[in-house]
Amino acid sequence: MGYPVEKIDRETTLYVYIGPNVIEENRQESFNRHFKDADINATLMPLNIREDDLGFFIHNFKNSKIRGAVFAQEFWPLVATLLQSTGTVTSEETLIDSLIIDEGSYLADFVFPEAVFQCIINKRNIEGAQVAIIGASDMTEKLVGALVTHQPAIIRLYDETVENLMACEQQSHDIPTDINRIQGEDVDVNGCDIVIDTSGRYHILSDEMACCVTLTAQKHNINRNNTYTLTYDDIFDTIAEIKTREWIDNGRI
Repeated sequence: MGYPVEKIDRETTLYVYIGPNVIEENRQESFNRHFKDADINATLMPLNIREDDLGFFIHNFKNSKIRGAVFAQEFWPLVATLLQSTGTVTSEETLIDSLIIDEGSYLADFVFPEAVFQCIINKRNIEGAQVAIIGASDMTEKLVGALVTHQPAIIRLYDETVENLMACEQQSHDIPTDINRIQGEDVDVNGCDIVIDTSGRYHILSDEMACCVTLTAQKHNINRNNTYTLTYDDIFDTIAEIKTREWIDNGRI
């Protein structure tokens, strides 16, 4: 399976979607639909790259005709590590999902949390809501930090090891938090208005009207009370909307 070369000419601005199996995912269409709607001569192509070859790609990225790259979820920590080693980003930037070449320099971004909350806001208000986040990780820290600006009533954090949640709690600033230990396969988040599952490992027990989100690209568990209302595919579509709008507005196409 390859990309239809007939869509590209000498004037086309090229972007790539990079991951271990992105050609099979066919997610590039989310971006190309926005380019087409805006009548922009640009295209995003899927490019399968092994993890071992990612450093070589990024090293040579500046010298290619590609204007920018979006990375599959599996590569976000590795891209950050590679860019940290070159001094492009600080050690605090532990996840990177997109990269642009601007006047010969790299501009890195992690737009995923913004996309998550845009998706949620389309379903229900975050301000004043009780929000549960399941799993402790760099992703959880980024989500809590971004969630603060939306002013939820409380952020409830869940993980098998509560010590792992301390760094996440520090990102909440003046928003009240509640730390909970996960024991077994079930996670009871009844009473929460919004449930964000970062791991996809547990059975979620929530209210039927809760807005439930899964952040993993892999097949997720089904909520015991209802199916997830937002999936990774929904969020990826929002990433495409955010990034294409940014590229167009900033004259990067």
